[in-house]
Amino acid sequence: MPAGAALGILAALLAANAAARDGCPRSTPENERRLADPPPASARIAVDVVLLRGTGWSRDVVERRLGRLGAVLRQCGVRLDAAITEASAPGAATRPLYDRARAQAPNGLGTITRALRTSARPVLFYIGPFEDNPGQATSRPRFDSAGLDEVDTAWVPYGLGEGGAHACYLVDAHELVHTLADVGHPSLEYDGPRRARKEDPPYPGEQDGGLMAGNPGARTNVLGASVCDRLRKGPFAERL
Repeated sequence: MPAGAALGILAALLAANAAARDGCPRSTPENERRLADPPPASARIAVDVVLLRGTGWSRDVVERRLGRLGAVLRQCGVRLDAAITEASAPGAATRPLYDRARAQAPNGLGTITRALRTSARPVLFYIGPFEDNPGQATSRPRFDSAGLDEVDTAWVPYGLGEGGAHACYLVDAHELVHTLADVGHPSLEYDGPRRARKEDPPYPGEQDGGLMAGNPGARTNVLGASVCDRLRKGPFAERL
């Protein structure tokens, strides 16, 4: 491996594991070790990344965040292959705010996905803030979005940085893992239409600190073994 690539991977791993040094919640020792010293990649997942112009995102910033995202997935033995496309949002979706609740609105998630999806691969969108909640990202995994135009997507609005509520974990990774592993939040029930599947068992190591923990305050970049297994064996993974 070239020295530059090795240094890049090391830097991303150190950034992904920064939570362990900064007073963030801790997961099990086994999970923490896997994040700090990831196994060799046994699978790859290809993801299309769409950066919407005029939203505030720059390609440099997105590339850096994808480097951190790849470091998070490496703890599961998964290599992330991400291809970035810069695009203009369709029609009225050039507005700075996006409609999360009404998918078929001119600036809705379904409308944007239909216009900009170019393959069957999952898509990670970097967009402007949502109208109903500018400070929240979202995803559309199959267990609650099958049959919808925006299924197999994740959405990160501009302005979600790495401080405050997101200081201990990468929100991009949280939303994308929802989609890639087709999981909700462990051991939580929801009253609304989007909730974790009742048949899903709790994910070991996730309830009290982990990337997919239901409580944002309990999240770190650590992934439990069962979620890693779902990533490696899921419909988007290709064995190496």
